[in-house]
Amino acid sequence: MIRDEEGFKTVWARHRRRANAVWAAFNARGMGSVIALNIADPAAYRHSVTAATIPSGGAGALRHWLEAEAGVTLGIGLGMAASNELAYQNFLRVVHMGHVNAHMTLGVLASVEVDLQALGIVMARVPWRLLQGQSHPHLISP
Repeated sequence: MIRDEEGFKTVWARHRRRANAVWAAFNARGMGSVIALNIADPAAYRHSVTAATIPSGGAGALRHWLEAEAGVTLGIGLGMAASNELAYQNFLRVVHMGHVNAHMTLGVLASVEVDLQALGIVMARVPWRLLQGQSHPHLISP
């Protein structure tokens, strides 16, 4: 088990770093676009999973493209809409718990960015260096 291999303190620190990277990327790419985290208040964010919204079926299109073209599986938006509702395709989840390393997180974020471009979903252009401000000094480090 992860707990036995690393210890809780190390595991939770890794989850925090992965979560910070995902939040920073989604918040930066969402500025002035249709992409948004489902939780508006950063104090309510959790280190286990990030839930996001891309309306008009964008999240569903993103999930399907990523799975088919990049071999990346994102979660559905649990409890956000019934599977038979159109809104069901507006939500997704990115997990950052378990044996998720920096390379996996960066791979998912890069794949999401490529997919958003391929689908023509508008996103903000923010230089990576701006994501590494004081509030997120160690986004990805092991």
